[in-house]
Amino acid sequence: IDFGAGIGRVTRDFLHKVCDKVDLLEPVEPFVQQMRVELEPLRKEGKIGEIYDIPMQDWKAEEGRYALIWCQWCCGHLPDDAFLEWLNQCKRGLQQDGLLIVKENNTNSDDDLFDPEDSSKTRSDKNFRRLFKQAGWKLIATDLQKGVPRELFPIRMYALKPTRD
Repeated sequence: IDFGAGIGRVTRDFLHKVCDKVDLLEPVEPFVQQMRVELEPLRKEGKIGEIYDIPMQDWKAEEGRYALIWCQWCCGHLPDDAFLEWLNQCKRGLQQDGLLIVKENNTNSDDDLFDPEDSSKTRSDKNFRRLFKQAGWKLIATDLQKGVPRELFPIRMYALKPTRD
């Protein structure tokens, strides 16, 4: 599943190449409409599954449905408690050897920044790691995106697997 799918670029350019079928979640209706246009060729090939036009916090995972959950630039719209609940839903939705990828901006310090204009939070790397651990996720790999101008927030990708008790 592609969370915060926008018009479907990540699915179109990458996910459909590594996944048999991709579900998408995007709450912004104009994006969903454009996504349906952009991804029509892939839908005809059977590469597109469900399109959920709901907020990510309203998504309820089907047990063991996904080998890969991809989420970029939307976790900042969830407060910590809702983010933790979403991480729990992801854990429920992953297959035994599944993988969660989170790609987000990070602050340049250990403190989170709140943007009152859009009610979003840019989390620090330290806080992401704390929240992942609190929710029962093991960090498998992480990397900063290269080529990001210094005046912008760093962009970090996290590859995660649930810790199994």
